[in-house]
Amino acid sequence: MSPQATWILFSSHITLILLSTAWAATNQTTNTDRQALLCIKSQLSQSNRTGALATWSNGSPDFCQWQGVSCSRRHGPDPGRVAALDLEGEGLVGQIPPCISNLTYLARIHLPFNQLSGPVPPELGLLGSLSYVNLSSNALGGVIPAELASCSGLQVIVLKNNSFNGGIPAALLSSSLMQVFDLRGNNLSGPIPHLLPNSSNLNVLGLTGNRLSGTVPNSIYNLSLLTYLGLGNNGLVGKLPATMGNTLPSIQKIMMSRVMLFQNHRLEAGDWTFLSSLTNCTQLVMLNLRGNNLQGDLPSSVANLSRNLEYLILGSNKITGTIPSGKLYNLFVLNLSKNSGIIPAELNGCKRLMALNLSSNTLNEVGTLINLGSLNISNNNISGKIPSTLGSCVFLQGLRLCGNFLEGRIPTSLASLQEGIFANATSRLSLQGNPRALRNARHRNLVKVITACSTYDPLGNEFKALILEYMANGTLEDHLHTHRYGYLSLSARISIAVDIASILEYLHIWSIPPLVHCDLKPSNILFDDCNTARVGDFGLAQFLHGFYSSGGHPNSTSLIGARGSLGYIAPEYGMGSKISPEGDVYSYGIVLLEILTGKRPTDKMFKDHFNLHNYVKSALPHIDEIMDPALSQEIVGNHSHTEAQNHHNNSEARSCIFQLLNLALLCSEESPKDRPGIQDICSELVEVKEYFLS
Repeated sequence: MSPQATWILFSSHITLILLSTAWAATNQTTNTDRQALLCIKSQLSQSNRTGALATWSNGSPDFCQWQGVSCSRRHGPDPGRVAALDLEGEGLVGQIPPCISNLTYLARIHLPFNQLSGPVPPELGLLGSLSYVNLSSNALGGVIPAELASCSGLQVIVLKNNSFNGGIPAALLSSSLMQVFDLRGNNLSGPIPHLLPNSSNLNVLGLTGNRLSGTVPNSIYNLSLLTYLGLGNNGLVGKLPATMGNTLPSIQKIMMSRVMLFQNHRLEAGDWTFLSSLTNCTQLVMLNLRGNNLQGDLPSSVANLSRNLEYLILGSNKITGTIPSGKLYNLFVLNLSKNSGIIPAELNGCKRLMALNLSSNTLNEVGTLINLGSLNISNNNISGKIPSTLGSCVFLQGLRLCGNFLEGRIPTSLASLQEGIFANATSRLSLQGNPRALRNARHRNLVKVITACSTYDPLGNEFKALILEYMANGTLEDHLHTHRYGYLSLSARISIAVDIASILEYLHIWSIPPLVHCDLKPSNILFDDCNTARVGDFGLAQFLHGFYSSGGHPNSTSLIGARGSLGYIAPEYGMGSKISPEGDVYSYGIVLLEILTGKRPTDKMFKDHFNLHNYVKSALPHIDEIMDPALSQEIVGNHSHTEAQNHHNNSEARSCIFQLLNLALLCSEESPKDRPGIQDICSELVEVKEYFLS
């Protein structure tokens, strides 16, 4: 054999050895990932047998194709390494196993809305590539492992809505690349750690709803990129620094509204100079300082805040004086309740103002606010006549005047409002003009009666009928269970829930005498041309006579002859109990559960003692198991521009659904005494709607 041939043979042999070695190394590393995934599967169970973990099997050759698993880019024969676990809402049960740290290239862990429990394994700190962790809305507990700070590339950590205790790891909060740090809704205690200078990338800091104490570190106010700051509902004390706005030019609340949350603390304003510095926050849309120890006159600088400001909430403080006039033309909501002061005429310049709460102040006048949808000036010292200009508020749906000293006649321009608005006013009022105008006032969410007719059938029996306004867009039953009218978005479902509740409030509270519907169900809820929900079919409705009986409670009529619809009728009616508003509340709760789950209470799956109420109650807090699939698709498919925005968008929508489901469960409690009143229901629904739409 020639030397040249020998050399070629030798080179080929060496190449073959190197390729074999490389293949063996690659096979070993990928096998490590496979075994790590199978280890994770062995330590967890899944309520859904056809869920993601069902695809994790040795029989499937490529683990990169397993559901919920994403791999890094492949290079040649390398099949890639596991880079992400996305198992949101998969019904995972158990503890996160330490063997997850064997996925050495893992960069993203996304496991929210499951049933994970126990501590977070400190071994996560061994994952050098980890940049994103979202374990929100589980049942995790224990302390947050300080070892996570070893993940030098960590940018997003979301652990909200769990049961973590102990303190906040200072090194983790001060990670140099950290952008989103969200620990809301836990049991964390102790002070907020001081941030190191290298924490300048932080733009979301959510610590609301813990048991934190002490003062707010000044280092937080030096985070120039901070867009969301949530510190509400803790035990923080101290003064707001005069220069806090100078270094927070970008403050906003992503995907909800731009906001600074300091509500329900004992923070003090000092000399109010902090408000002047907030004029530098040109993107500020919501400022919520409710329930603190702010006192004294509101400074004129409040009127020079961002022209984008839509929500100004300063209620339950010790504020006095007047409301400064200025350029807050874009305000939607102004809440200065439980303070004291007067209304300036310049407030009329707030053309977009839809909700004004000035209750429990010492006001002595009412401004001219023609664009309001809600006005609460109850429990003040307002006296004299009601200005007729209030009748120009064509969008006014809620007006609270009780606890004042009004007198004279009610202007006819207010006849279109709910007649019960004035029922509790500490006043001497009578109707100006034709009393029938107010007596015939109707709620906008009731189907209008056009006329009545009577005739006789061929057998000589009298036939009577009501002619109702035509509802062009079908019923709630159609929208939920057919595809004829398209998909109901979460926003639409929240609005429908508010509309139905407002009807019940009108019937139970403002109608004289009160009226119980007795047959509330989706087929009796209709939609007009504007897709506004209207309630119809009062064929079973009953008046509650004796509204002004002793004790202030209406005397319920007998249930004789009354019927309801299977699945929606209150259980006490089946035992002969009298008709009451609580019966409608029960029906409302079932309807609300159906709106959110897409399941009828008469579904075949419900039998014996297993019903829609128990179905939802047993699943919470894991809403993905019971949420209408169409809603799930909306939330999952609603991607934002950035990962940080996306996690806020999804989680805030889920929080609204979770709150609504809990409200529906309260309404549908078996015992009437355990159900909330309709006014409490309406208040909570309005909060949910404002929170979602803002």
